Amino acid sequence: MAAMALVACVGCGQDDGYRRVAVSGKITVDGNPLETGTISLVPIQAGPAVQAKIAAGEYAIARSEGPAAGAYRVEVYSVQSTGRKVADGDNPGELIDEARNIIPERYNLRSELRAEVKPDGDQQFNFAVDTKADAKADTGGTRKKVRR
Repeated sequence: MAAMALVACVGCGQDDGYRRVAVSGKITVDGNPLETGTISLVPIQAGPAVQAKIAAGEYAIARSEGPAAGAYRVEVYSVQSTGRKVADGDNPGELIDEARNIIPERYNLRSELRAEVKPDGDQQFNFAVDTKADAKADTGGTRKKVRR
């Protein structure tokens, strides 16, 4: 549902009644700049949803396309090839490149990231994604050997 709202609002200009601001920032994954991806700011109460591409760990949204003042949930995505081929569900007998989002859900579908956009001035929001913490949480922090 949020994705549909983004498609509807991406490209909205200042004539929509919102007083927008420019935002930019850096995104790291396990301490390294995120090569490619997207960042979305989804309003928690009211305002325009906005989205930008991430390249070399950085993103920027011009004021004309930026968010308005308010609280936003931040979603980060980076869909990358796994290097495997899988069956194409739309074309039986054909193979396609498998791709998956490398960013854990707690940074997108179930995002815990927030940004409080102020009404004036360009603003910077940096976010650090920690996939190792997510791996520890999934395994209870320890790894067990399985004997067969």
